[in-house]
Amino acid sequence: KQIDEDREKVKRVLRGEFIPEEKQSFLTTVVIVESPNKARTIANFFGKPLRRKLKNLDAYEIAIGDRFLTVVASKGHVYDLNKEEYYFGVKKNGEFVPIFEPIDEVKNEIINSIRELDLEVKEIFIATDPDTEGEKISYDLYLNSAPYNYNIKRAEFHEVTKRAFLEAIHNYRDFDVNLVKAQLVRRVADRWIGFTISQYIQKKLHKHWLSAGRVQTPVLEWIINRTDEAKKKIAVVRIEINGYPFEFIFEDKKEAKWFYEHLEFVMISSEKKEEEHLFVKPFTTDTMLSEAAAELKYSPQDTMQYAQDLFEAGLITYHRTDSIRVSEAGIFVAKEYITENFGEEYFKPRTFSTSGGAHECIRPTRPMDADELRSMLYTMNIQGISNEHIKLYDLIFKRFMASQMKETVVEKTTFKIKAFSQELEEDVLTKILEHGYDLILPVRVYEIPEGKIDVKDKKKYQLRPKVPYYTFATVIQDMKEKGIGRPSTYAVTVQKLLDRHYIVERRGFLFPTKLGRTVMNLIKKRKDIYQFVNENFTKELEEIMDKVEKGEADYQKELEKLFEELEKRHLFFKIKNKEVLLEE
Repeated sequence: KQIDEDREKVKRVLRGEFIPEEKQSFLTTVVIVESPNKARTIANFFGKPLRRKLKNLDAYEIAIGDRFLTVVASKGHVYDLNKEEYYFGVKKNGEFVPIFEPIDEVKNEIINSIRELDLEVKEIFIATDPDTEGEKISYDLYLNSAPYNYNIKRAEFHEVTKRAFLEAIHNYRDFDVNLVKAQLVRRVADRWIGFTISQYIQKKLHKHWLSAGRVQTPVLEWIINRTDEAKKKIAVVRIEINGYPFEFIFEDKKEAKWFYEHLEFVMISSEKKEEEHLFVKPFTTDTMLSEAAAELKYSPQDTMQYAQDLFEAGLITYHRTDSIRVSEAGIFVAKEYITENFGEEYFKPRTFSTSGGAHECIRPTRPMDADELRSMLYTMNIQGISNEHIKLYDLIFKRFMASQMKETVVEKTTFKIKAFSQELEEDVLTKILEHGYDLILPVRVYEIPEGKIDVKDKKKYQLRPKVPYYTFATVIQDMKEKGIGRPSTYAVTVQKLLDRHYIVERRGFLFPTKLGRTVMNLIKKRKDIYQFVNENFTKELEEIMDKVEKGEADYQKELEKLFEELEKRHLFFKIKNKEVLLEE
C-alpha cells in the first residue's frame, strides 16, 4: 500500500500537480552509481521503479518516504587523462596539473545527462565503489556536477542491500581527497612509465599494440624466471598409503631409479601425536582469486567478472578488498544460517579485526546457500546469474560460514618413514576429535598404518621441475605477498599479459611466449628503463601511494621525484611536432 502511495506521488510530481507546500516537503535526490545493474538493483528495493531515458542514460525513479530518488549509472570512469598535451596529459606549471577529458562521445552524453538531472534536484549522492578507484570516479563526478548543484554528498556502501543503501544515505561522508591523490599518483605514474617504455618497445619491434607497465613487467619477469628454473629437474619416488602421498626426493636420477626399482616395503612409526585447533579466514580478493583458480579452474578475469555481477545483484559484499574484517551485519547473517543448519553450539563469531574500518571481507549478504540461491533466482527477479556465478557464490558462502564456526579439533601425528638409507618425517592429520567448521568445509584425515608396509604396487617414479611452474593461483599469491599491485589490479595484470601474448596458459600453468621473452630482454638491456619496471621500484611506488592515501606523503612532491628521476636518466619524452621521442 505504501509503495503504491509513493508511486502515485511520483506520478503527480512528474505531471507537475504538486502544490508548492507539498513539493517543499518532498526532497528530490539524484543517486549516481557506477553500474546500470547496481542502479536497477537499488531501484527495485523500493517497488517497481518508473524509468525514463535521458539520451543514452537510464534513470530509475522511486519514492522513499519524503524523498524522491532518481538513480543513474555513470558506467564506470567518465574522464581519463589526455594523451597528447604536455607530458602525456600532465601540465607542469609550478605544480603538476593532470588534464582529464571525457573518455568518448558516449561518456560525454552521460556527463551532460547527469548535469541536466543536477538542475532538477535539491541534492546529489555519489555512491561509486568503495575503493581508491571508486573515490576517483566519485570526485570526477563531483567536479562535473559542482557548477550545476552545490549540494553534493558521498555515499559509501559495501554491499548492495536495502539496509546498506539506506544507511549510506543517512550517514553520508565527505569526499576522501587523500584517496583521490593516491589514485592520481597511480594514474600519472602508470601513464609516464607505461607510455614511455611501451613506445620504446613498439619502436624497436615495430608492433604498435605492445605495452609494458610497472606492474605487468615484474610479473612477466617472474613467470620467465620460474619457467627457466623449472627446467632443472628432480627425481621423485612417490608411494601412496591409504590415499596419503609420501615422496622421496633425489637430486641424483640414478640413485632415484635404483631406489624405485628395489623398493618393496617401508617402515612406518609414529613419533608424536598432538591436538590442533583449525579455523579458516574469510576471503579477500587474492585468496578468492587463488581458490577459484585452484578449485573451479576459473581465470582471474572471469572470477572478477562473476564476483562483480554477484556484488551488483546484491548477493555478496564488495569483492575488491584486502580486509578480512566482518561487520555486525555479517555476523548476523552467519548466526542465522549456522544456528538453523548446524545448531547454536557451532556458531563462533569472529570479527578478525580490532579496527572499525568500513572495508570488509568478501561474504554473502544473506543467509542463503547456493542451492537456495539457485531455486530463488526467478522469485528474486535476479538476471544474468549463471551456473558459473553460483559455483563462485558457493565457494564464497562456505568459506565465510566456516570462518564463523567453532574450530575443528584434529589429531596431528608425526610419522617417520624409512626405506633403505632414506628417511622422511611427515605431519599428517589422522583423526577429527571434535567437529566444527569441517561440517561445511571438509577437512581430510588419513589412517596411516605402522610397521612394515608393502609398497610394491603403490609406488611411482617421475621427474619433476625443481620449482613448480606458476599457476593463476600462485602468481596472484606472489603479487599479494611481494606488494605488487592491488586487489583491483591482480586479475587485470595477468589478463593483460595474456592479451598481449606475452604469456600463455597450458593445463593450468603459465608459460612465457617468445614475444614475452623478447620484450623482457629489450627492457633489461636498458638499465635506465628496467629500473622503473622492476619488482623493487614497483613495490616502493605502491608503498608511496599507501602513504599518500593515509595523508603521510605529499602527492605533488612524489610526482616531482618521479619526474626528476625520468628526466635525470634522459628517459623522459621530448615533445616535438606532437611526436613523443625516446633518447636512444
